[in-house]
Amino acid sequence: ATGGTVYLHVFDGRLIGPGIGYGDGKRDRDVTTGWTRVESGVDWSVRLAQRARYRVALDYATSRTDNTGAFVVTLGNEQLTGRVQPTPNATTFATLVVGEVTLGAGEITITVRATDVGGGELMRLRRIALTPLPER
Repeated sequence: ATGGTVYLHVFDGRLIGPGIGYGDGKRDRDVTTGWTRVESGVDWSVRLAQRARYRVALDYATSRTDNTGAFVVTLGNEQLTGRVQPTPNATTFATLVVGEVTLGAGEITITVRATDVGGGELMRLRRIALTPLPER
């Protein structure tokens, strides 16, 4: 909570549901692929040493300019929603700040799930960034 940004890479998470897979892991292809269903997503199990506030952002690309789906990020009991903004191509990444949350100490699961898959594929998620913020 007092350090720098924590990155949760998709390769450190667990893929959930049908269709979704990993890219080949090469440069700019260390992402999810085939995320075409709302029941699919990525889960991470994390442990927080103390209560802290974070800015939550997703680092992703889209394979087509009509990939405009929506998603929900669940962090323990907190939820943030967002909509994918298309990127020029599958190797040009964007960072989308989804919101801010306060999380308590202990073990939590962080999930990303599609709520609408627009354009055939939700996104090619690379990682979630949790940036510590001062407590309010």
